[in-house]
Amino acid sequence: MSRLWEILKHYIESGQEARKVDLKQTLDLSSSSRRAEFAKDVAAMANTSGGPGYLVIGVVDRKHRHSDNPSEYVVGFRPDNPDVFEQRRVQALQHYCDPVPQTRYEEICHPTTGRYIGVVIIPRGFDRPYTVNGEIFVRRESHTQRARPDEIRRVPRRVLVNFARPMDSAQIKQLEHLLEAEIDEVIDVPGWLQDDRPYLPQVREMINAVGLTPDEWQSLPLVVNIHPFAPGAAAVLAWLHGLRGHFPDVVRMMRDEQTGHFEVVEVLKLQSVRNEIRDWTVQL
Repeated sequence: MSRLWEILKHYIESGQEARKVDLKQTLDLSSSSRRAEFAKDVAAMANTSGGPGYLVIGVVDRKHRHSDNPSEYVVGFRPDNPDVFEQRRVQALQHYCDPVPQTRYEEICHPTTGRYIGVVIIPRGFDRPYTVNGEIFVRRESHTQRARPDEIRRVPRRVLVNFARPMDSAQIKQLEHLLEAEIDEVIDVPGWLQDDRPYLPQVREMINAVGLTPDEWQSLPLVVNIHPFAPGAAAVLAWLHGLRGHFPDVVRMMRDEQTGHFEVVEVLKLQSVRNEIRDWTVQL
């Protein structure tokens, strides 16, 4: 099955919604009021921190289910006219949203019923806030609601890929201070390398476990913490450079001798180092 099915399988089968997953029986964009409601749902997803958002169309949510039989809760969705549907979907966001959030539409085939499920994918939004007719909406649990003033700030945002032990709130604040940016999402991936196994296959497993698409590796504003495996750092950075085309910023942490607690002390600008060395060698 597709990666998209693996991401959404739990929500489709359980009927449970989440901050970044909204289940809908259908999506009708034939009227201006319905297009405005769609724009509000998309903007709320884009305004909510975390990973990508998903509007899953053709699935009955838990509170409206009368059976656990997939043939009853997977009602399916395929536009009668895909071109018109796509045009209305894009125009709705262009007309009602400022700035316009990025989205794409895909379909997955349910393995049991054979019915198609539509999915509007909302990538992580870094141009927040996205307004709808001048208003700002966010997702709280599984509901779309108006944002409080303190919930949306127009500040630089970063995604932390953390191969180290989980960072506590104080460490995140230290990192945000050094970056002069807000950590919008933390992707924790176990980064311990086994000495009795070759490093490169383990690094490949870790990179795959991050779960980013090739486009996300290229485009997301990443900062990376590789603290626990200095011997494998070269291999990790080689993989990341290959995926991104340039080096990411890297976190350096150090243990406080008095408290024994690790503190964030530096952000290493590896690409700047590389560029400086390249300019220096050109002058020789």
